[in-house]
Amino acid sequence: MTKILCIWAIIITSILSVKAQDEFVPGAYTDLSGALQEGLISLDGERSTPQSFLFKKEFTDEATTITKNEARSFRITSSIENRKFIVKPILIYESSDKFDKLNNQREVDFSKKDLFILRKASSQY
Repeated sequence: MTKILCIWAIIITSILSVKAQDEFVPGAYTDLSGALQEGLISLDGERSTPQSFLFKKEFTDEATTITKNEARSFRITSSIENRKFIVKPILIYESSDKFDKLNNQREVDFSKKDLFILRKASSQY
């Protein structure tokens, strides 16, 4: 009987811990008009150069995905991290791993893309 209770306790705590892993932290973003939107932010995918982030005003609100086309910058402030990301145009070399697309051109062909770039956060937004 105690084995069954232990198994149920493990199952319930594992379900609750998975549900509790909501990675939203306090933060804010500046939209294209320059208005500061404060709320909760969670990085969506890549953490060093995210393509987008999830934003919600309150814990109970529905999360919306904000992309670089909708925000100039955003910041994450918590006890663990204090990071600010800004949108900047970056020259990127996107190499091909397909040998049939290689050529004899020596010059590197860069493409220009707007990305969220990590910048050291300051007290001023």
